[in-house]
Formats: sequence, C-alpha cells, structure tokens
Amino acid sequence: MDHTTLPALPQLYREQVPEPALASTPVWPNFGTTELQARECVLAYHATVSFVDAQIGRVLDALDALGLAKSTRVVLWGDHGFHLGEHGLWRKNSLYEESTRAPLIMAAPWIAASQGRSCGSPVEFIDIFPTVTEAAGVPLPKALDGVSLLSLLENPGASHDRPDRAHRRLAIHGMGTGGLRRPGTLQ
Repeated sequence: MDHTTLPALPQLYREQVPEPALASTPVWPNFGTTELQARECVLAYHATVSFVDAQIGRVLDALDALGLAKSTRVVLWGDHGFHLGEHGLWRKNSLYEESTRAPLIMAAPWIAASQGRSCGSPVEFIDIFPTVTEAAGVPLPKALDGVSLLSLLENPGASHDRPDRAHRRLAIHGMGTGGLRRPGTLQ
C-alpha cells in the first residue's frame, strides 16, 4: 500500500480546465475520498487486472497443453479505459485519453516473432473483424469501415498511417482540437 501512489494534480488544476471536462466526478477530486481510500481503490483495480491477466494465462496454457495453441487465434479486448485519479477523475466517463484507451490483445501461431511486443499505433475495435477474417483466409466483404491489422501483428512497428475513427469523426464534425493523433504519438 505504501508504494501505491495517486497521480499528482497541478496547483489550481480545476481552474485551468473547462468545467465539463471534470463533470464525470461530481465531488472532485476523487469523489471526495481520502488519499488512503483512493490509494486502496487503485490497489484494488491493479489486483483485478492482475487476476484477469492470470486467468488469461490459464486459458493460453490450457490451449498449449491440449495441443490447440498452433491452430487457435485468440482475441481479447476491453470496452474502455479507466481513470484512477488522473485529472482528479475516476471511472471511464471522460474524453481524456486515459478513458479512451482500451486493451486489444491478439495471439496466433504465425505472429510468434512479435509475441509480447506492443504496438504504439492507434487501432480500432472495428478492425477486429477484417483482421480475423483475413487471417482465416476468408475473402473480406467490400464495404468495411475497418481494416486488417495483420501487418501490425506481424510487425508492430509497421506503418499504419490513419487517425483512429473517434478522432476522424470529431474532426469531421468540427469538434476536434485542431490536430489528429497520429500513429506513434502518445499525446
């Protein structure tokens, strides 16, 4: 517990951001919890993630033990990111990047060379269907919004030059910040 920390908030932070940006946490910061309670929440969240990670490991180990790992494709994704005190917020209800990031993990026998590597390019869940379809050798339907991620699975550093769908939509509707997040950038 002593090593569990909360994100630091700059002095006068609330006065520096628009009120709607912090509206998902009505009692700001941190829903009015004490620092100890907030650290316990962070610790509990990390424990949950660790537990889920262990269960995924059990599934992958079972596939291996049953001799199915060489013929099985695994796709795991979550539906949203989560705030753990960043910006004084908790939960998933914001447009800050921590809330928009979500896990997308794929495992397949032919991508062993990139196993355990991370890809910094923004991708979308709408890309799962074209990726799995192409990997299975099934022809892709012509009218798809998503694109196959096979090139990124085989080489996580490959070029994937397109802004993610959420940012494209915001820019089209004139609600963007003037810049689109490009692959390889974290801000």
